[in-house]
Amino acid sequence: MFRLTSTPFTSICTRTCAFALGLAVGVPASLSAFPDTGYTDTPYVKDLNWNIRDNNGVPQTQKSPWHVHDPKRPRPAKVAGGSCLTPPAPADADVLFDGTEASVKSAWKPNAPKQTLWKVKRGADGATLVSGSGDIVTQKSYGDAQFHIEWRVPADIDRSKWQGGNSGVFLQGTYEVQIYESHSVDIYADGPAASIYGQFPPQVNATLPAGNWQSYDIIFTAPRFDEKGKLLSPAWVTVLHNGVVVQANQPLNGPTRWRNANPYKKHPQRLPLRLQYHGDAVEFRNIWIRDLDKIKAANAQAEADVLAKRKK
Repeated sequence: MFRLTSTPFTSICTRTCAFALGLAVGVPASLSAFPDTGYTDTPYVKDLNWNIRDNNGVPQTQKSPWHVHDPKRPRPAKVAGGSCLTPPAPADADVLFDGTEASVKSAWKPNAPKQTLWKVKRGADGATLVSGSGDIVTQKSYGDAQFHIEWRVPADIDRSKWQGGNSGVFLQGTYEVQIYESHSVDIYADGPAASIYGQFPPQVNATLPAGNWQSYDIIFTAPRFDEKGKLLSPAWVTVLHNGVVVQANQPLNGPTRWRNANPYKKHPQRLPLRLQYHGDAVEFRNIWIRDLDKIKAANAQAEADVLAKRKK
């Protein structure tokens, strides 16, 4: 998600650590900028400090020096060396798109009644899912999860009408990891690809040029609330962009919003994942998700069964 101002660890770790720890080399950013991109009339980012809590265990809020979408906040440095990772879906994953219309119909539904499912496009490099006609959400709901998605901003996109190659992965439909053509186009620091939108810039800019496939591997821990709605633990997100760690176990300050900083509000432990349509026909392939809650529950049950037999 973005707007311009009115003026113009698990199975993926082995394959990705090499990029994160040595093959990605920092290089100076060189982006075509919208000079006044950003806002200073927005709230300050409100960082929750989980190391300092009041007597009720509530984390203390620290005002960041940066406005939400602050134009003066430093942009992350560009890195070279990352590349799109294309791991097959593990056997215990829910396949959300494998190149077939059947996978789209079984895994997704339109986000609103008058919208339609996205179309499958077939080309020289295989079948892709092309965003359009509103957002889509998963049929299933998820809590803690490992998510993989590959995306591409077409090289021939009409830049006279585009929105920056804009889309987004909304974890639980609430917490956005931004999709954006950040290789050649500037945007405020908390808005490029792999940012936690409106809160945390990626640690580096690992975006490839338009026309290239890119990958996100996301580890998400859902927030926890008590019965009365008190926040017990925030959402935590780790993001690898093209194999490069860009968000490392980052606690979120609350739901992500354009031009705003909203606090947490209690919501169900499991919610659908949402993919955003923001006016640009972004392409997707090889989308899958592992339900970590389900896997942990199965492991806990297996241990309980063994312990029960020991007592007999």
